[in-house]
Amino acid sequence: MSKRYSGKSFKDFSVMKKPKLSLKEKRKIKKEKKTKNEIAKR
Repeated sequence: MSKRYSGKSFKDFSVMKKPKLSLKEKRKIKKEKKTKNEIAKR
């Protein structure tokens, strides 16, 4: 992390990063659920 991201700008950066992470996690969970459902169907 560079010194540019300090104080408020750093907070904004982390806040921007968090939703992206959660979105990825949600997608991951969705994929896992799909595979689990397919396995259950078999």
